[in-house]
Amino acid sequence: MDAGERRDHERADAGRSGTLSDATGFWVVIAFALFAGGMWAFGEAFRTDVLQAVWFMGGILMIALAIFIPAHFASNN
Repeated sequence: MDAGERRDHERADAGRSGTLSDATGFWVVIAFALFAGGMWAFGEAFRTDVLQAVWFMGGILMIALAIFIPAHFASNN
């Protein structure tokens, strides 16, 4: 048994998988969409004269959430 097989066997015994979860791909797409939408909203704040603060804060919050999602999955594995 090589080191990789031993590591996989130990993870199986501990109840953990070698990858994140099956839904990780879904959350990566969501995080990317939030990041892209946040960048768009942030840019929209400088393009419009109406609700600039709302666009600005919305963009910041969307980007922060997009960064939080992968960090959350990485800390739980």
